[in-house]
Amino acid sequence: QGFFRRSIQKNMVYTCHRDKNCIINKVTRNRCQYCRLQKCFEVGMSKE
Repeated sequence: QGFFRRSIQKNMVYTCHRDKNCIINKVTRNRCQYCRLQKCFEVGMSKE
């Protein structure tokens, strides 16, 4: 939740250096911020 909130408040733009389908879990979540933010949207988090 903190990562998502900070990303939205600061209007961060991330890019994926792979194929935009990185596996995001507790261990790998810090490897790709783009895919991490996309997963937040997929699970229903909103900008409001």
